[in-house]
Amino acid sequence: MSIKKSNQPKSETQVAILEAYLFCCQAEGVEKVTLQKVAKQAKAAYGTVHYHFGGENVDLLCSALEYVAEVCERYVEEKLQPALSDPKKNALRTYVEAKLAWQEKHPAHASMLCYFIYQASRDPSSQAMSCMAHQHATGRMKAILLAEAGKGRYPGVVTRLDELAESLLLIIGGGQLGALGKSGAAAKAVVGLTWRMVEEQVSG
Repeated sequence: MSIKKSNQPKSETQVAILEAYLFCCQAEGVEKVTLQKVAKQAKAAYGTVHYHFGGENVDLLCSALEYVAEVCERYVEEKLQPALSDPKKNALRTYVEAKLAWQEKHPAHASMLCYFIYQASRDPSSQAMSCMAHQHATGRMKAILLAEAGKGRYPGVVTRLDELAESLLLIIGGGQLGALGKSGAAAKAVVGLTWRMVEEQVSG
């Protein structure tokens, strides 16, 4: 499976089809989803789905994974950017909370992300994409830690950036798995636990 990053903005029709596909995948499992089911859920003609995403399920799957990554990054960055430049705000905490808030807001997206992690454990091309995504996340985490150190918060992180970034991403990933399917108070409890574990690492 190969995911090609597209710089073209998606149309309303494409977004509706992708959201329908993600809904169907969450409800029935990726392997059971057909283009006909997606078309029905999207209230679109089968030919419309075929026109935008091809005639193979794998084409739609790759497009959906790209879409999920875009939505997640856009949501997190909108929350994170103000916190990075505001000395009174903790950008690391904002990042943790934004990641888990995105997941609660988009449960079908989060399910697809978990599927991709599973797929990466057995498919070489998915493993390559997973490595690229991990490198991007690691770089972002290091930038966040440096920004907080620059504010005078967590000064000790500078000497252990690589180790700490890896550790924090594992904790946040575990929090995302723990929050899967949760909402309200249950999701909030996972956010709190995840943040306490992150804070313990950076303060140690």
